[in-house]
Amino acid sequence: MDSARPETQRFDFRADRGYTLAGMRVVIADDSADFREMLRAVLATAGGQFVVVGEARTGDETIAVVNELQPDALLLDLTMPSSDGLQILPAIRAGSPRTRVIVLSGFDQGQAERLNWSAKADAHVVKGRPIAELLGVLRRVCPAA
Repeated sequence: MDSARPETQRFDFRADRGYTLAGMRVVIADDSADFREMLRAVLATAGGQFVVVGEARTGDETIAVVNELQPDALLLDLTMPSSDGLQILPAIRAGSPRTRVIVLSGFDQGQAERLNWSAKADAHVVKGRPIAELLGVLRRVCPAA
C-alpha cells in the first residue's frame, strides 16, 4: 500500500446507486485497518440499524470526514496518529455538533470515563468487550437516528 495515500474513505450511498440510508449513519475512526474492517462487518450484521458512511485512520482525517459527512455517530479510537481522539473532540464538536461520539479504547472503564467526560464524549466502550455492548451504546446514545 502506498503510505502517502490517506486511508480516509467516504462511501457513496446515493439513492441513484440503489442504496438507502435507513440506518444510523456511522463513521469509524481507528488507525487499525483490521479493526475498522471488523467494526464495519459487525455493524452490517445489525439488521440495517447502522450504515458505515466513512472511515478515517488519523485524527486529522477524522475531522475532515466528520465535518463533510455529518454522521449520527462517530466511533473514535482514543489513540491515533497525528492527533488522538481527545485532542480532536473540540474540533469534532465545532464542525458537527449533532454527531454523537463514542470513544473506543483499551483503558479501563473508570479511567477512560474520567478522560472522556472531561473531553465531552457521549460514551466510552473498552476495546475487547462483547460487541453487543458497543451496539447497545450506539442505540442508547443515538436513539432517534
